[in-house]
Amino acid sequence: MVIKKIILISLIFFCVLWSIFPRTPIIIDVTCENKQDFPYIIGNSSIIQSEKPGIVLEYMKLLEKELNIKFRFTRNPWKRCFYLLGNNDSDALIYASYNSSRKKYGVYPMKNGKIDNNLSIVDISYSLYSKKGSKIMWDGNRISNLTEKIGAPSGYSIVSDLIEKGYQVDESPSTVIDLKKLLINRLSAVAALEMTADYYIENNKDFADKIIKHEPELAIKPYFMLFSSQFYNCNPELTKKIWVGLAKLRNSKNITILMKKYIRKHP
Repeated sequence: MVIKKIILISLIFFCVLWSIFPRTPIIIDVTCENKQDFPYIIGNSSIIQSEKPGIVLEYMKLLEKELNIKFRFTRNPWKRCFYLLGNNDSDALIYASYNSSRKKYGVYPMKNGKIDNNLSIVDISYSLYSKKGSKIMWDGNRISNLTEKIGAPSGYSIVSDLIEKGYQVDESPSTVIDLKKLLINRLSAVAALEMTADYYIENNKDFADKIIKHEPELAIKPYFMLFSSQFYNCNPELTKKIWVGLAKLRNSKNITILMKKYIRKHP
């Protein structure tokens, strides 16, 4: 009886200590691309910027205290991000649109066997760009009058979308390279993340004077945080809480405030 009382008192004591003292946050290693995706991830670098890292990175940080977690970010080339995730060398990847071929690398938020678009981090659009005065046409269904390939960043989902529709695609390391190729007539058009391409065009006089954007968008896609199979299997409930938490933040007033911080009218 005495031993049982001692054990009970010890358990109560440790429970009290657990509630009083903060627990060590769970470290989650997250990989993201080392190319800028304005305004969501800022900078073409292997380093995360401290002052303005990007909207998505900032609102991920807002979730840390609530869930007692700590995101530790690293930046890598896009294809290496998937390699690290698939080998469980990274716990998570931000961010990627849904593609069934990518399920071999990590875990998407699913519901009834289908991707749960309500748990996306952000919706991002792709647009088509061509030189001013060219005969390129985009009517929302077909791209016509192509004489050269369409440029697009290597590994991006828009590449397979275009190939499936019968277009020839020239893959490159970045949208900036594609835009430069467009100016010297090595490409007929460029397919790019809209806000990224718009940012580069607005901030480069040569691009702004010679390149136009076609309407409507080529595609609008929800993007998700993927988790490695190892992390998901060890932390299924925490993973779901992160997906839900990020989705709530995406639709909150915090994002509107962050948008104003990054999106400014350019002179």
